[in-house]
Amino acid sequence: MKAILIGLGNIGLNYDLQEPSCIQTHAKALVVFGFDVLGVDSNAGQCDLAQRQYGFQCVDSLEQVPADYRADLIIVASATESHLSHALWAIEQNPSVVLLEKPLVSKVKELISLVQVLQNAQPQVMVNLIRNYDSLTLSLLKQLPNGATINVEYSQSLLHNGIHFLALLIKVFGPVENYEVLASHPAKPLVQFRFQNCSALFRPEPSDTDNRLFAHSDTMILHFLNGGREIHIERADLPAMTLSGRLSTYQESVMASAIKLIKGEQMDDSFAIAREAQWLIHSVLGD
Repeated sequence: MKAILIGLGNIGLNYDLQEPSCIQTHAKALVVFGFDVLGVDSNAGQCDLAQRQYGFQCVDSLEQVPADYRADLIIVASATESHLSHALWAIEQNPSVVLLEKPLVSKVKELISLVQVLQNAQPQVMVNLIRNYDSLTLSLLKQLPNGATINVEYSQSLLHNGIHFLALLIKVFGPVENYEVLASHPAKPLVQFRFQNCSALFRPEPSDTDNRLFAHSDTMILHFLNGGREIHIERADLPAMTLSGRLSTYQESVMASAIKLIKGEQMDDSFAIAREAQWLIHSVLGD
């Protein structure tokens, strides 16, 4: 199988270079699953690093991609402001699957443009919402009874980091029925999202990296700490337990799902979930 990886930055290449037991980048996941990879990045240093580390072929722009290079998978992991143009190029190449980083785009008008193009596009489109591919995370949240109280603490911005947990809750609990902005902010509002059987309060945190989800009910308590890398579980009839080292191979699960799509298997529509989450966030922010 062949892949084009657009963007050799942190999620593309860097995050797990010093972590041999982890699979947290697209580059390592592609190598592990045996893809022939063409990397695209204007940073010559990152291209050299990808060539030394994984033996990638690399070019510095999309214009340099050989016209006869037929990829099964194209990953858009470039800077957010470039996502729309790179996504449109990827869709035009008509691979089996296009995998997009979140947020999908920077602005609501760009989201509208992307959705319009995808109405007539052939490739399957995935979004790298890593927790949505983690079977344990999904299973635990589905065990919560109706009426559970959920609190999310997100870093940086609702669009860049809050979207992870919002998309996760949409996947588990269904569409958001309504929301209430309790404290407005251009990037980090305090907002309550209401689902059919529960609600979730999204609270901004001053840290640039700390993202957490707390879920409480009469019979079960779940704490997803450090972005879900540590999970604390309490049930009324069982001893409490804490699982650490979670999500260390999160790109493995995403890549396995991409390969299933390449082979023609049916998967949940991760783009539809990401689109709904991002549309809500733009609405909350007043974009």
